[in-house]
Amino acid sequence: MNNFIDIILPVFNSEKYIEDTLNSILQQDYDKYKLYIIDDCSIDNSFEIIKKFSKKNFFCERLSKNMGPAFCRNLGMRLSSAEYICFIDSDDLWTPDKLSTQLEFMLKEDVNFSYTSYKTFKKNDKISKLINVPEFFNYETFLKNTSIATSSIMIRRNLIGHTKFKKIGYGFDDYIFKSDMLKKNTVAKGIQKYLTIYRLREDSISSNPLRNLKWVWQINKNYHKIKFYKNIYYILCIIFNSLIKYRLKI
Repeated sequence: MNNFIDIILPVFNSEKYIEDTLNSILQQDYDKYKLYIIDDCSIDNSFEIIKKFSKKNFFCERLSKNMGPAFCRNLGMRLSSAEYICFIDSDDLWTPDKLSTQLEFMLKEDVNFSYTSYKTFKKNDKISKLINVPEFFNYETFLKNTSIATSSIMIRRNLIGHTKFKKIGYGFDDYIFKSDMLKKNTVAKGIQKYLTIYRLREDSISSNPLRNLKWVWQINKNYHKIKFYKNIYYILCIIFNSLIKYRLKI
């Protein structure tokens, strides 16, 4: 496979985790990639740790002021040029075969958008849950079950086009981005292998399920223009799927 992959990694005050994340990228058995690290004006030692990883395929841009993850991911996409784009958060990990397995899957299945099953773990590094993702998502099914982990996705550039991560007053810019991708009459396909390792943090945006439901409600109402009763239906579906599979991980 000669296909190149660009990886977008936003970083903000991640000194506790960033080294492990970078090492998991370095350990990939597929080396035709370039990593774009966007340091969002970290005030801890994140940038100093990043500088230790001086690799020719590692590019780091340090912002002069904090702009948020949506801006960082958009900047990474503007700087990148490869046909395939992946995202990883600064506290998550990949298995060594993540890129190679996912790229092979996309080429074989001829899909523009894929994601993987994933493991969750907490600060003691003990795996807490195995998340088996559905075989596919379209726009309708994604609104009922938002279980695509951002760190697990790989997307072809031609599908992204001019779509950006949008910061519109709520959290979950990645929820909006995935929704926008699936609005393009496309189907995302899942890989039934645990290629992504998602860190559960008490201080993360996704750690407050009630607030997250409120954000999803507001995004559905104000951005997606979903009617009241249909929005209730989608929220109830998310709650049900979270209770059954993800323990209220939205």
